Amino acid sequence: MVQVLLIIFVYPALAAVLFAGSRFLQGVFYETLAKGLWWRALIGAGIIWTVGLVLPSLFNLSGGARWPVNFDDMLFLRTPETAAITFQELRVIDEETGREIRYRRTVIGGSTVQFRDDQNRPMPQTPPVVIAVPDEGEAVRWEVVRDKDGYIDRSQGTAYYQNSEGQRIPETAFYTGLEAQSGYGQFFLTLFGDVVLFAAWFLTLWLVMQFQWPHALLIALPCFFTWGLAMNLVV
Repeated sequence: MVQVLLIIFVYPALAAVLFAGSRFLQGVFYETLAKGLWWRALIGAGIIWTVGLVLPSLFNLSGGARWPVNFDDMLFLRTPETAAITFQELRVIDEETGREIRYRRTVIGGSTVQFRDDQNRPMPQTPPVVIAVPDEGEAVRWEVVRDKDGYIDRSQGTAYYQNSEGQRIPETAFYTGLEAQSGYGQFFLTLFGDVVLFAAWFLTLWLVMQFQWPHALLIALPCFFTWGLAMNLVV
Protein backbone atom coordinates (compact mmCIF):
# COMPACT_ATOMS: atom_id res chain seq x y z
CA MET A 1 0.00 0.00 0.00
CA VAL A 2 2.85 2.36 0.84
CA GLN A 3 4.50 1.69 -2.51
CA VAL A 4 1.24 2.42 -4.34
CA LEU A 5 0.98 5.78 -2.56
CA LEU A 6 4.59 6.55 -3.46
CA ILE A 7 3.90 5.76 -7.12
CA ILE A 8 0.86 8.06 -7.09
CA PHE A 9 2.85 10.83 -5.37
CA VAL A 10 5.51 10.70 -8.09
CA TYR A 11 3.15 12.22 -10.68
CA PRO A 12 2.46 15.62 -9.03
CA ALA A 13 6.07 15.83 -7.87
CA LEU A 14 7.32 15.17 -11.40
CA ALA A 15 4.89 17.71 -12.87
CA ALA A 16 6.14 20.37 -10.44
CA VAL A 17 9.80 19.63 -11.21
CA LEU A 18 9.12 19.56 -14.95
CA PHE A 19 7.33 22.91 -14.81
CA ALA A 20 9.98 24.61 -12.65
CA GLY A 21 12.89 23.12 -14.56
CA SER A 22 11.46 24.00 -17.97
CA ARG A 23 10.63 27.51 -16.88
CA PHE A 24 14.20 28.04 -15.67
CA LEU A 25 15.97 26.45 -18.66
CA GLN A 26 13.78 28.10 -21.26
CA GLY A 27 14.53 31.40 -19.57
CA VAL A 28 18.22 30.63 -20.06
CA PHE A 29 18.04 29.32 -23.63
CA TYR A 30 15.25 31.42 -25.17
CA GLU A 31 13.86 34.94 -25.13
CA THR A 32 10.28 33.77 -24.44
CA LEU A 33 8.77 30.82 -22.60
CA ALA A 34 6.53 28.25 -24.25
CA LYS A 35 2.83 29.09 -23.90
CA GLY A 36 0.79 27.04 -21.43
CA LEU A 37 3.84 25.70 -19.66
CA TRP A 38 1.84 24.50 -16.67
CA TRP A 39 -0.49 22.23 -18.67
CA ARG A 40 2.42 21.08 -20.79
CA ALA A 41 4.14 20.02 -17.58
CA LEU A 42 1.04 18.04 -16.53
CA ILE A 43 0.92 16.23 -19.87
CA GLY A 44 4.68 15.65 -19.98
CA ALA A 45 4.73 14.30 -16.44
CA GLY A 46 1.86 11.99 -17.30
CA ILE A 47 3.81 10.54 -20.22
CA ILE A 48 7.00 9.95 -18.22
CA TRP A 49 5.07 8.68 -15.20
CA THR A 50 3.14 6.18 -17.32
CA VAL A 51 6.01 4.98 -19.53
CA GLY A 52 8.70 5.04 -16.85
CA LEU A 53 6.84 3.84 -13.76
CA VAL A 54 3.22 2.71 -14.01
CA LEU A 55 3.40 0.37 -17.01
CA PRO A 56 6.77 -1.16 -15.98
CA SER A 57 5.49 -1.75 -12.45
CA LEU A 58 2.42 -3.54 -13.80
CA PHE A 59 4.59 -5.54 -16.19
CA ASN A 60 6.88 -6.63 -13.34
CA LEU A 61 3.95 -8.05 -11.37
CA SER A 62 4.12 -11.09 -13.66
CA GLY A 63 7.28 -12.21 -11.85
CA GLY A 64 9.16 -13.04 -15.05
CA ALA A 65 11.76 -10.90 -16.79
CA ARG A 66 11.95 -7.46 -15.22
CA TRP A 67 11.29 -4.20 -17.09
CA PRO A 68 13.83 -1.56 -15.95
CA VAL A 69 12.30 0.89 -13.51
CA ASN A 70 15.08 2.30 -11.34
CA PHE A 71 18.77 3.12 -11.63
CA ASP A 72 19.91 -0.37 -10.65
CA ASP A 73 17.70 -1.93 -13.33
CA MET A 74 18.67 0.59 -16.01
CA LEU A 75 22.42 0.11 -15.60
CA PHE A 76 22.33 -3.69 -15.09
CA LEU A 77 23.36 -3.33 -11.43
CA ARG A 78 20.69 -5.68 -10.15
CA THR A 79 21.88 -9.26 -9.63
CA PRO A 80 19.88 -11.61 -11.87
CA GLU A 81 17.37 -13.53 -9.82
CA THR A 82 17.40 -17.29 -9.93
CA ALA A 83 14.71 -19.58 -8.74
CA ALA A 84 14.53 -23.31 -8.28
CA ILE A 85 11.62 -24.91 -10.11
CA THR A 86 10.69 -28.24 -8.58
CA PHE A 87 8.18 -30.76 -9.86
CA GLN A 88 5.53 -32.01 -7.46
CA GLU A 89 4.06 -34.57 -9.82
CA LEU A 90 5.18 -36.50 -12.89
CA ARG A 91 2.70 -38.19 -15.20
CA VAL A 92 3.82 -41.13 -17.31
CA ILE A 93 1.90 -42.80 -20.13
CA ASP A 94 1.85 -46.57 -19.73
CA GLU A 95 3.02 -47.99 -23.09
CA GLU A 96 0.90 -51.16 -22.76
CA THR A 97 -2.42 -49.70 -21.62
CA GLY A 98 -2.05 -46.08 -22.72
CA ARG A 99 -3.21 -45.08 -19.24
CA GLU A 100 -1.75 -42.02 -17.55
CA ILE A 101 -0.08 -42.88 -14.24
CA ARG A 102 0.64 -40.17 -11.70
CA TYR A 103 3.76 -40.23 -9.58
CA ARG A 104 3.96 -37.79 -6.69
CA ARG A 105 7.12 -36.33 -5.24
CA THR A 106 8.31 -38.00 -2.04
CA VAL A 107 11.35 -37.10 0.03
CA ILE A 108 12.98 -40.06 1.79
CA GLY A 109 15.50 -39.65 4.58
CA GLY A 110 15.30 -35.89 4.36
CA SER A 111 17.22 -35.63 1.09
CA THR A 112 16.50 -38.45 -1.38
CA VAL A 113 13.75 -37.53 -3.86
CA GLN A 114 11.59 -40.20 -5.41
CA PHE A 115 8.33 -40.22 -7.37
CA ARG A 116 5.82 -42.88 -6.37
CA ASP A 117 2.32 -43.76 -7.54
CA ASP A 118 -0.79 -44.40 -5.43
CA GLN A 119 0.43 -47.94 -4.72
CA ASN A 120 3.82 -46.61 -3.54
CA ARG A 121 5.63 -47.98 -6.58
CA PRO A 122 8.58 -45.90 -7.86
CA MET A 123 8.48 -44.30 -11.28
CA PRO A 124 10.24 -46.40 -13.94
CA GLN A 125 13.56 -45.15 -15.20
CA THR A 126 13.59 -43.05 -18.39
CA PRO A 127 9.98 -43.29 -19.57
CA PRO A 128 9.54 -42.10 -23.19
CA VAL A 129 7.14 -39.28 -22.26
CA VAL A 130 6.89 -37.37 -18.98
CA ILE A 131 4.30 -34.72 -18.22
CA ALA A 132 5.85 -32.64 -15.44
CA VAL A 133 3.76 -30.53 -13.07
CA PRO A 134 5.82 -27.73 -11.44
CA ASP A 135 5.13 -25.96 -8.14
CA GLU A 136 3.59 -23.08 -10.06
CA GLY A 137 2.43 -22.90 -13.65
CA GLU A 138 1.10 -25.36 -16.18
CA ALA A 139 2.15 -28.93 -16.83
CA VAL A 140 4.76 -29.41 -19.57
CA ARG A 141 5.17 -32.42 -21.81
CA TRP A 142 8.73 -33.73 -22.13
CA GLU A 143 9.83 -36.40 -24.61
CA VAL A 144 13.03 -38.37 -24.28
CA VAL A 145 15.73 -37.47 -26.81
CA ARG A 146 16.65 -40.31 -29.15
CA ASP A 147 19.62 -40.87 -31.43
CA LYS A 148 19.43 -41.34 -35.20
CA ASP A 149 18.74 -45.06 -34.74
CA GLY A 150 15.77 -44.45 -32.47
CA TYR A 151 17.46 -45.46 -29.22
CA ILE A 152 17.55 -43.26 -26.12
CA ASP A 153 20.49 -40.90 -26.56
CA ARG A 154 22.88 -41.26 -23.62
CA SER A 155 25.92 -39.82 -25.40
CA GLN A 156 26.20 -37.11 -22.75
CA GLY A 157 26.23 -39.58 -19.89
CA THR A 158 22.53 -39.39 -19.10
CA ALA A 159 19.20 -39.29 -20.88
CA TYR A 160 17.81 -35.91 -21.90
CA TYR A 161 14.24 -34.74 -22.38
CA GLN A 162 12.98 -32.05 -24.73
CA ASN A 163 9.78 -29.97 -24.67
CA SER A 164 7.82 -28.46 -27.56
CA GLU A 165 9.92 -25.27 -27.42
CA GLY A 166 13.16 -27.17 -27.92
CA GLN A 167 14.41 -26.78 -24.35
CA ARG A 168 16.41 -29.76 -23.14
CA ILE A 169 16.92 -30.96 -19.58
CA PRO A 170 18.69 -34.02 -18.11
CA GLU A 171 16.53 -36.73 -16.60
CA THR A 172 17.98 -35.87 -13.18
CA ALA A 173 16.31 -32.43 -13.36
CA PHE A 174 12.97 -34.04 -12.56
CA TYR A 175 14.44 -34.91 -9.16
CA THR A 176 16.78 -32.01 -8.47
CA GLY A 177 14.67 -29.24 -10.00
CA LEU A 178 15.48 -26.59 -12.58
CA GLU A 179 17.19 -23.26 -12.15
CA ALA A 180 15.33 -20.48 -13.91
CA GLN A 181 17.52 -17.52 -14.80
CA SER A 182 16.82 -14.34 -16.71
CA GLY A 183 19.68 -14.81 -19.23
CA TYR A 184 19.92 -12.85 -22.47
CA GLY A 185 16.18 -12.17 -22.53
CA GLN A 186 16.55 -9.94 -19.48
CA PHE A 187 19.53 -8.15 -21.01
CA PHE A 188 17.68 -7.22 -24.18
CA LEU A 189 14.52 -6.28 -22.26
CA THR A 190 16.56 -3.93 -20.05
CA LEU A 191 18.27 -2.41 -23.08
CA PHE A 192 14.94 -1.92 -24.85
CA GLY A 193 13.37 -0.42 -21.73
CA ASP A 194 16.25 2.06 -21.41
CA VAL A 195 15.80 3.16 -25.02
CA VAL A 196 12.04 3.57 -24.56
CA LEU A 197 12.48 5.67 -21.41
CA PHE A 198 15.16 7.90 -22.94
CA ALA A 199 13.01 8.37 -26.05
CA ALA A 200 10.05 9.30 -23.83
CA TRP A 201 12.12 11.98 -22.09
CA PHE A 202 13.50 13.34 -25.36
CA LEU A 203 10.12 13.49 -27.14
CA THR A 204 8.40 14.98 -24.10
CA LEU A 205 10.97 17.76 -23.78
CA TRP A 206 10.96 18.42 -27.52
CA LEU A 207 7.32 18.07 -28.56
CA VAL A 208 5.45 18.75 -25.33
CA MET A 209 7.66 21.16 -23.40
CA GLN A 210 8.72 22.92 -26.64
CA PHE A 211 12.49 22.79 -26.26
CA GLN A 212 14.46 22.84 -29.49
CA TRP A 213 15.50 19.28 -30.32
CA PRO A 214 19.25 19.75 -29.63
CA HIS A 215 18.42 21.18 -26.20
CA ALA A 216 15.85 18.43 -25.61
CA LEU A 217 18.42 15.77 -26.46
CA LEU A 218 20.98 17.38 -24.16
CA ILE A 219 18.55 17.73 -21.25
CA ALA A 220 17.08 14.24 -21.68
CA LEU A 221 20.32 12.53 -20.68
CA PRO A 222 20.61 13.92 -17.11
CA CYS A 223 16.83 13.59 -16.75
CA PHE A 224 17.11 9.90 -17.65
CA PHE A 225 19.72 9.20 -14.97
CA THR A 226 18.14 11.46 -12.34
CA TRP A 227 14.81 9.72 -12.85
CA GLY A 228 16.47 6.34 -12.35
CA LEU A 229 18.13 7.44 -9.11
CA ALA A 230 14.86 8.86 -7.82
CA MET A 231 13.03 5.62 -8.63
CA ASN A 232 15.48 3.73 -6.40
CA LEU A 233 13.57 5.33 -3.53
CA VAL A 234 10.19 4.26 -4.89
CA VAL A 235 10.56 0.70 -6.25
